[in-house]
Amino acid sequence: MRANLIISLDCEGKWGLSNQPKIIAQFTNNNLIRTYEKINNLFSSLKIPVTYAFVGALILKKQERKNFECFENFDKCYSLPLQNFFRADNKCQSEGWFLPEIYDLVNNNINEMASHSFSHLLFSHKTSKSKIENELINCQIVSNLKKKKFKTFVFPYNKISNLDLIKKFGFIGYRYHQDYRKDLYSKIKNLYSEWNIWAKYEMNCNNFNQDMVQIPGGAFLNWRFKWRKYLIHPEITVCKWKNLLKQCVRSKKTLNLWFHPHNILSAPSTFDVLKKIILEAYKMREKGKLNIITQKRYVEKVMMESRKNFNKKCIQKNAD
Repeated sequence: MRANLIISLDCEGKWGLSNQPKIIAQFTNNNLIRTYEKINNLFSSLKIPVTYAFVGALILKKQERKNFECFENFDKCYSLPLQNFFRADNKCQSEGWFLPEIYDLVNNNINEMASHSFSHLLFSHKTSKSKIENELINCQIVSNLKKKKFKTFVFPYNKISNLDLIKKFGFIGYRYHQDYRKDLYSKIKNLYSEWNIWAKYEMNCNNFNQDMVQIPGGAFLNWRFKWRKYLIHPEITVCKWKNLLKQCVRSKKTLNLWFHPHNILSAPSTFDVLKKIILEAYKMREKGKLNIITQKRYVEKVMMESRKNFNKKCIQKNAD
C-alpha cells in the first residue's frame, strides 16, 4: 500500500470573494484564463491528475443561464453571492463571474470535475434548508447541462453541514475539515503552523459519515498575499511541504493539498512555491513512493476497501 496525494482546487472566480470588491477587481476574464492556463500547464506537463471543484455558476455559458430562475429575477436570489453578482452586473462589472472557458480547459479524462456549490452559499446550520436545497438543485441542473456527474463536494468556506442533503443529491464524498474557530488563540495557532516546518495535518478521517466518504482536508497552500508575502519566506513553505510529503509516505496515508486558483492571480509568487512542491511530489511518484489521485478516486478506493473488509467479515462469520 502506497501513500496518496490529492490536489484539490476551489474554483470560484468572483463568487467566493464577492463581498471583497478590492481583491476581486483584478479577477478579469483574461487574468483568470491566463492563471488557469498556467496552473493547468504545470499539472498536465507532469501528467498529474487534479480535482477541480467548481462553483457551478462560474462555468455557465450565456445560453445556459436561462435555465436558472435566479438570473431572471432578483427576488429569486437566495444567496448573498447572487445578490452581489446582480449589483456588479448592474454596474456593468460582469467580468470574472462567468467563465466556462476554464471548465473546458481542464475537463479531460485525467482530472476530476467536482462541485463547490452553485453560488458559494455558506452551508451552515444558520442557513435555511430550503436555500441549501435550492443551491443543490441548481448544482444538479449544471451537472445535466455539462453532461457530467460531479461526485465529490467541497463545502464553501469549508463549513460542513446538511450531509443528508448532500447525499440526497448524489454525492459520494466530501472534503472534510474541522470547524475553524476565529478567536485570537486559533488565529495565533494557525499563524504558527505556517512557520512550523514540522507541522502535522490530518491525513486520515473517520471514513464514513451519512454513508459518504470523508476525504482528508489536508493543508491549505500558503497564499503569499499581503503580510504573508513578507512574513513567511517561500522556502519555509516549501520545506514544510517536503516534510509533509515525507510524513505522508512514511505513514502510507493520504495528504490533500488545496488552494484557490485566484490565489495565484492575486499573489503570483505563490506559483513558484507550488511548482517546487509539485516537482517534489512528482519525483516521489516516479520512485514509486506516492500515488497522486483525485478525490473521486480516493472515495472509490475507500469504498472498495470497505466492501472487501465487509466480505471478509461475512466469510469469517459463516466459517465460525
